[in-house]
This record gives sequence, structure tokens and C-alpha cells, in this order.
Amino acid sequence: MKITIDNFIFDSDFDNGNLREVIEVEEFQPLVNDSKIAKKYVFQEILNSIKGIKERAINSQDTSGYTKKEIFNEYEVAYIKRFCLWTKPDANNLSSNIKNRSWFYFSVKECKPLHSNIINYSSELKKCRDNKDNNLLNVLKLSKSFNNNNSLSHEKDSKRDFDFDILDRKDNGNELKDDEETINVHWTVLQFRVMNLNNASRLFNAGMRPVWCSSVNKKWRSVSKPPLFEKVGNDFQVTFEVIIPPYTNENITYYFAYSIPYSYSDLQHKILALKTDYLSYIRNQNNSNNKKDLCNDSNIKEKNSYIKNNFSPKNLFNKKSLMINPKYFWDRLLENKNNNNTNQSKFSYNDIYFNHRVLISSYDKLNLDLITISSTKDIIMDKYENSNIPKLFPLQNEKKIHMFNYCNSYFSSSDNIINKKRKGSKKESKKKIIFISARVHPGEVVSSYIVDGIIEFLLRDNDIRSKMLRDKYVFKIVPMLNPDGVKNGNYRTDLKGFNLNRVYKNPNIKFHPTIWAVKKYISYLSSIASIEYYIDFHGHANKFGYFTFGNHFFKYPLNNYGEKLELSSRFLYDFIAQTKSYAFAKLCSINNKHFSLLNCDFSNKNMDFYRSKIQINYNNNNYNNNNNNNNNNNNNNNN
Repeated sequence: MKITIDNFIFDSDFDNGNLREVIEVEEFQPLVNDSKIAKKYVFQEILNSIKGIKERAINSQDTSGYTKKEIFNEYEVAYIKRFCLWTKPDANNLSSNIKNRSWFYFSVKECKPLHSNIINYSSELKKCRDNKDNNLLNVLKLSKSFNNNNSLSHEKDSKRDFDFDILDRKDNGNELKDDEETINVHWTVLQFRVMNLNNASRLFNAGMRPVWCSSVNKKWRSVSKPPLFEKVGNDFQVTFEVIIPPYTNENITYYFAYSIPYSYSDLQHKILALKTDYLSYIRNQNNSNNKKDLCNDSNIKEKNSYIKNNFSPKNLFNKKSLMINPKYFWDRLLENKNNNNTNQSKFSYNDIYFNHRVLISSYDKLNLDLITISSTKDIIMDKYENSNIPKLFPLQNEKKIHMFNYCNSYFSSSDNIINKKRKGSKKESKKKIIFISARVHPGEVVSSYIVDGIIEFLLRDNDIRSKMLRDKYVFKIVPMLNPDGVKNGNYRTDLKGFNLNRVYKNPNIKFHPTIWAVKKYISYLSSIASIEYYIDFHGHANKFGYFTFGNHFFKYPLNNYGEKLELSSRFLYDFIAQTKSYAFAKLCSINNKHFSLLNCDFSNKNMDFYRSKIQINYNNNNYNNNNNNNNNNNNNNNN
């Protein structure tokens, strides 16, 4: 949708955008339970400003959301513009009655300066300042007393603080007389009320706020004031405001979203940057086989300053020094991508195996990406995975995935423990597979940021934990299971209105190609290796922290397993599988204080909702443990 209202252009025709309708209003209707909300002090100012006031005075406190602490010291007058917004439900172009509509993401651009009747009131305004009379209503009455039908002109400042999207008032050293001073710039308060969201009161009660950024300063930040929110009928309404600086000819566009977005294009840019950097490193490594090892080269160390500062030998086993913000990794990887020398890598990938392939094309002809990460240990250089699986890997010019010395039995790790105690037994070094996926529900943006953190962690060159994981496992990562839904701004379904998390049992290649491909590929992997875990990352709108919805492996009541010998053997398999599922959650709780073991669910009742997930092949003893890690959707930071 793209529409011009007054002097503002609203647009959502971009990747992950969602907006259906916009209407400008003079004032917002009071909320149903306005009396309850009015008791809260934090809502007083915004409650007063939504009731018909067209101008208001602002000061530095109104720009507390900016990085710069104090923008100006004097009062400015801002115009207030109010808009009612409606989001587009999932699969809006179909006749199906789908009510998922919680995601919004749109842009606003001012196309010309507003005009005002406020002029030449600086003398009275100065008296208010001298008397320290900062009453908002007095300033507003003062502005109305000078209604001379004069227009407000805009004078473009020569210097701007583009870092914070703020224009400081400059008089260039010229003192203006009180009678001649005019207001030549004005700010704008944009107030939005999203009318038709799904109920998310628990998130907003916990402090969630919409986010925004600009085309100049692309750093996302929360709105500075708490939003008003309430359930009205079947809809959930959220009212928030953002103050934008005076109009300029710089064509600044402001973006607003439910939470920090992660679009399909973002994923493609990151994958391309990562592939380019990895290939540059491998190319340089091959060209310097007779020289000093690249991981010790001074030039590489300079480009990996964050590793050098955090992983010095004396601090290598210091847990604090091993914690690195994944955001730095991706920002560094993407910075100045057009100017960087593609022959020089930004990071070191010593003994790291990395591969990217397109697993299949989605219904909307988008890529379903597959990333493979491991170490070069136990790699079989002259052997590759089967690329001739029907309908999979449509791009034949991509680099094939190498085979590893895989462990074929799910219970081999238990057997190894027994064999270690036997004299003369040799320790076998064989790898297992951990399969990771995310973003089957487009609105659960946090899952994409978690996968970003996982990829960054697994690619750390000098982190002993990452190295041990790469040596033991081969990680198969599908970062975005529902690219169609993400690109089209859906909240929970794909283009056809299917909840892809419910079609694993019988996916259709025509309507659910991404899920069909994942199931087909996992079926192939289970024939050549043991899949230790399948972890599908989600976001949860009602629970907080991290937790898992794990498998329930016991098919029969415990007292029925002893009736037959075959059931007794089955009990052993089920017991070990269930124990591993519990152990995974327990280890997560030990290593992460935010992980809640009490919120985990391994019950048979819970599994009834997920019966369509990939089933276990008992005949081949290949068990796929589907642990769904869930995170509060309000948490959008890198993990």
C-alpha cells in the first residue's frame, strides 16, 4: 500500500511491510477503559495530547529517545498529526477468514513543509521563559493569540546533526529583535493508533513498545513514551507517538514497526556477505600454503581485533572474554561492502567448514537457504552429499556439500561410553548432525536474531567452545522456513494462509514446498547419519524467557511396556530418547539464567498440537528430537 495523506506519504510496499489503510483524524476517540489508564502517571501526557490539541510545546525531554541527551534548551512548538491505521491480515488476497494481523511495518515521508498560523510571538514567549512559566496550556494559548493567517516559512539550516535526525536551531550569530523574530521551523508530532491488532496485552504490560528509525540514522529504537493499549471488541488497539524534526529537502523517510524487523532481504544480504568473506579467506589460505599460517598473520589479526582483544592466551579460558556481541560480527561483515577489497577477508575461518546452498524455491519463487557449518575434522574431501535428490537443490552450479565421517546410530554415544571401559578399545571420532530451523511464523522475528547469534558463535575461530562443537557435530541450519510469509508481511502463515508448522505430517510440494523440502532432506540425512537434535526456534506471545516444547517419546503407559519382550526393548529406546530430551533442557537452564525449566513442556497432551512434526524412524534407530526453543517476542536483541 502507498498513499499520500495531506503532506505525508505512507508506504508499505517493501520487503516485510504491512499496512492496509490509513485515515487522518482530528482527535482519537477515548479508550473504553480510559478511566483506568488515566490513573497511571506515565500515560498522562499522551492522554492529554490525543484529545483535539493541534499544537503543543516540546522541549528536550520529548526527544529522550534520541542518543543526544539535550537537543535544545528552549521551547519549540510542534504540530500534532493523528492517523488511524489498519494492518493487513495474513493471506488478505484470499477469501479465507484468517485473523492473524499483529504485524505492522510501514514508512512515512514528509513531502512538503506544513503551514502554521503561529508567528511573531517571541516577546510573550520570552516572558514565559523569564517567569519560568513552563505550563503547556499557557504556551498553546499564546500560540493561538497570534492567529494572523500568516504562513510558517521553513529556512533550511546549513548544519544538521544527521546522526540523530535532529536539526539544531542556528541563528548564525545574528541576534534577532523580539518584534522581528519569526518561527521559521517547526517539529511534528506523529500520533498513530493501530486499530486491528491481535491481543498482545501481556507483552505491552511487560513494557513492550513499537520501534522506529529513519533512512539517515538506521538504528532502531523504541518510542520514547509508553504506548496506550486496550482491547476493544475483537481488536487490540495501540496508540503511540514519535516526534520528527522540521521538514528538509533531504528526503528523510521514517520507518515504524511492531518490533525490530528482520526481512528476507536482510537474510540474503547477510548470507552473501558471509559467503564472500569465507571464500576470500579460503582463496588467500590456498595462495599462502608455503607461508606463515594465516591465523597468525599480522594482517589477519588486525582485521580480527575483537578476537585479539578478547582471546589473548592468558584470558582464553576466561568466560567473560568469550562473550562477543553477534551484532558486531554482522555489522562488520556488512560495512562498506561496496568499497572493500573482495580478495581480503574480514574474519578468520581457520579449520572451519562452511557451505551454503538453496534447498528449494518457495511458492513465491524465493530461496529456502541451507547453511552447513562444521570443522574440517573427519571430512571426506572426495565425497559429497547426494545432490540429485528429486526436486531439491535446483541450482546445480552451487558448491556441493562434503561428506563427513558420520555416526550412524542414535545410541552410539552410549555404546562408546561402555567401550571406553574395555581394554584395547579405540576411541572413534564420528560426527552427528544437529538440525536447526527458524521463522516458520513470520511474526516471530526474535527467532531470526537468535539464529544469527548461533551462526556467529559457531564461526568463532578462537573460541574453544565453538571449536569443540564443530569437531563433534555438523550443523544444518535453515534460517527462514517461511520466506514468502516474511516478505509479504504476514504474522503467522504463508501466502496461501497455511500455518506451515502444522503440515509436517503430509506436506504438499505444490502448496508447502519449503516444509516438503526440509522433511525430504532430513529423511535423506537420517539414512547417512544420526540426527542428534532438531531444534526449531519460535517466539511466544504469552510466556517469558527461554524454554522448550520437547518430544514425548513414551508411546504406551509405563506399566504396559513389560508385557512383551519387544515392548521392553522399545521402552529402553524411549527411555534413553526421553532422557536426552530432558537433559538438553536441563543443560540449557544451567548455562543460561534466562532459561526456565519450569516453562518447558514434554507432556503427551502438548505433543497432540505438534503431531505433524517429523516422526521417529524406530526401524533404523534414527531419532529426530524436535526441541522447539521459544523466546518472548518482546526480546529482539541479538542473542
